[in-house]
Amino acid sequence: MTAVKIYGAETSRYEYFKFNLDEFIKKHDLNIMIEEIKDINKIIEENVQSIPTLRINSHVDIVYNDEKGIDQFISEAKKEIVHEFAPGLLTSILIPVDFSEMSLNALNYGMDLSKKIGSEIELLHVNHPSPMVVEGAVILDKISSENQKYNLQRIVDNHKMDLDMRRNEHELVLFKTTYLEGFAGDEIIRISKEKDLIIMGATGENLTKKLLGSVSLKVLKKAHCPVIFVQENQKFKGFEKIVYAYSPTAYDQKAIKEVVELASKYNSEVHLVHVDDGSDFTSFDIESYVAHMYEGLEFIYKEIKDESVSSGITKYAEQIDADLIILSKKKKNLLQKIIDVSQSKATVLKATTPVMVLHESDRGCLCGGACKRKPEDSCNH
Repeated sequence: MTAVKIYGAETSRYEYFKFNLDEFIKKHDLNIMIEEIKDINKIIEENVQSIPTLRINSHVDIVYNDEKGIDQFISEAKKEIVHEFAPGLLTSILIPVDFSEMSLNALNYGMDLSKKIGSEIELLHVNHPSPMVVEGAVILDKISSENQKYNLQRIVDNHKMDLDMRRNEHELVLFKTTYLEGFAGDEIIRISKEKDLIIMGATGENLTKKLLGSVSLKVLKKAHCPVIFVQENQKFKGFEKIVYAYSPTAYDQKAIKEVVELASKYNSEVHLVHVDDGSDFTSFDIESYVAHMYEGLEFIYKEIKDESVSSGITKYAEQIDADLIILSKKKKNLLQKIIDVSQSKATVLKATTPVMVLHESDRGCLCGGACKRKPEDSCNH
């Protein structure tokens, strides 16, 4: 059992703090024991300078400050408790920004999502510095780099201010900033190994050119965690309706597990949609599998015909006003169709719905790894 001490007196401010802390600990099922110390002699003996004060494991003090107020005090106390006892409690989200309207909108989307679930957002800017020639010497534009670092911190400060003004509307949201010199795609992929989710912008009017250009396509192909692509002006509305573009094959057992985990967290309505575009596939009874594995969850199954998977799934998502489309990276043919320039008008990544791409590395095999012991065999679990 972990010890947390609260030093204070019988005041409304103290009781308000204690109540909020208790509720936070209960909500997240944290194994923490709170010891209340109200005796003035004991408070002095333990070298507490002012009250109320929260002391964590005898080495971290969070002290109330009149200028910041009680709600800020509560917020700081929660942050320290999470860092000390439950670092895995928060969803780790990476949001790359290049200071464009598109990337800032992706940040707003991520912020609104974070207010619902609690998260630690890492705001990443990767600068590919342009060399300058000065009197025959090649130098990097240090002024530009410093300006970008400043802009990155200013974005965080503005969002922190917004959170402070609306602190009762959100779960715990933490920020960190990272500024790197190099190639954005490579750095995002490297950092994605440590993240639960990436949220990044897409381009509406010229998406195919942008996507096939460099960063977005590289991240889509090689990220080590799920990626949500958000277009301009798309807002987070929750995940009430999720559309998963499935192909009735055994591969989808693995991806559906991830879809179900997300849907369970948000009490979502899941639409499993297969688009018949004339392609050949090895049939698998996905309905029986889902009914057996996920009793108690309601799924809506839909099979539609369309000239392409991308246009079919896009139309369906718009028809039901879906909040998220989910695609699986395992289906190489599907992604090839989605990013095909010839189908730019029908691509899912041009949809009015945010798109999440799951990668094969995001999921474990349902056979528990038995197939890895026989690499020459294909896994049918």
